[in-house]
Amino acid sequence: MDIKNTLEVITLGAAMGKAFAGAKEDGKIGVEDLGQLIQIIPALGPALADISRVPDELKAIDAAELAEIKAAVVEVVGDVADDKAVDIAKASLDLGLAAYDLMQAIK
Repeated sequence: MDIKNTLEVITLGAAMGKAFAGAKEDGKIGVEDLGQLIQIIPALGPALADISRVPDELKAIDAAELAEIKAAVVEVVGDVADDKAVDIAKASLDLGLAAYDLMQAIK
């Protein structure tokens, strides 16, 4: 099975984390940080379009797909250790799936 949707959600979550961390570097998030936060907008549509498919994609993930996930995290946040890349991927998925649950609750 393809993990395209999973990778999109992880990329969005990692980009959000990186943007907020960068924005907060000076101790606060303000209007001057809008440029960093706007960078996540292009990732929103693809990540949310088929997010309901992510749980099925994760059911039988293999080593090659895990390597793809780690590479996607590194591409967004920079060089990190394998364990940290996995932690970022898990947190990104949690964030994305929580957003999906919220959207479903609001419908």
